[in-house]
Formats: sequence, C-alpha cells, structure tokens
Amino acid sequence: MKKFTILSVLLALSLFLFNCGGAGSSNSPKGENPGVPSVVQLLPSHCIAQTNSTITLHAQVLDGNGAPVRGVNVVFTNLS
Repeated sequence: MKKFTILSVLLALSLFLFNCGGAGSSNSPKGENPGVPSVVQLLPSHCIAQTNSTITLHAQVLDGNGAPVRGVNVVFTNLS
C-alpha cells in the first residue's frame, strides 16, 4: 500500500510539473525587442552581374520578431 501511495504522489507531481509553463498568457512578451532594428534583409540574396552592368538590391529592416521596421535608412556602398 505504501508503494502505491508513493507512486500516486510521484505521478501527480510529474503531471503538475509537465503541465506548467504552457502557451503563456496575453501579457507575455512578444519575442525580442519589437520595433528595434536587428536584421537587414537584402533581396535578391544571390546575384550575378557582368562587368559594367547594374543590379538592383532591395533592403528591408526587420526587428527581432521578423516584422518590418519603418523609417530606417539603409545606405549601400560599392567596394569593388
């Protein structure tokens, strides 16, 4: 009988521990630094250009959640 009681308590405790920390609540933080620039995404990611030709790159600044951040200037410099 004592063995059954110990197993029951351990089972109840393990169910409690595994069920804690589920999906979170509505006041939990949304990712990392929403609205703060963290990534500059360039498109196209691969490009082959011939000598004396031009290519067009598009930049998009993203925050830690992957959402676009508006009003951030991106400057390109040609080093070749």
